[in-house]
Amino acid sequence: MTKQIAEGVSLFKNYKINEVTGSVASAQSWTESETTGSVSSGGGLTVGGTGATAPVSGRIETKLTRYQSFMLNGDDGKAHPFKMKNFEVECAPGQTLTVFTLGGDDDAPVLHVYNHDTGRHYKNDSALNWAMFPFLILFAVLAVIVFMVWNWASSNSSDGFITLAKTFVVSGLIGLVVYGIAHIFAMVRASGLRGNAAFKQRLTELSGS
Repeated sequence: MTKQIAEGVSLFKNYKINEVTGSVASAQSWTESETTGSVSSGGGLTVGGTGATAPVSGRIETKLTRYQSFMLNGDDGKAHPFKMKNFEVECAPGQTLTVFTLGGDDDAPVLHVYNHDTGRHYKNDSALNWAMFPFLILFAVLAVIVFMVWNWASSNSSDGFITLAKTFVVSGLIGLVVYGIAHIFAMVRASGLRGNAAFKQRLTELSGS
């Protein structure tokens, strides 16, 4: 567990901000790749009697994900392990970090890190936006949308396939718009959390230390 330094509500979302300060015992970073897609060749067939093979077709995509983990020997006398995705903090064993998390568990999302030795702040906006994403609200709204579109489509057609197709297409298009609005909603929530007076004061104290 870490020390709570702030709490509040941002757009109906309750949150608690915790922190722990300590010395880096170990740190490592790595990248994992995931390749998807397929490629098909011409199978050795000649093209126009020239002896050339048919072109290769298909598409391959590789997704890279960066990870970092470090162990912090906290000032509270406990060891605190942290693992982050697509977020990296420049640190080395022996340096002092203050880590802010959304909640008190060591596996809680890392929101912000301050390196006392370099004087640098690191904001993990992607993790914060994801943690503040309104999943329940989104699912509830999508369920209502699908229900309303289904009723509209079924009242205009007696063909079950056409009704299903209309529901799928219309609900999908509206769902994309709603999903975009949900992302904006999450960003506003995150902005409200970062504007917490106690949190901002603590960051100012660290910068001036």
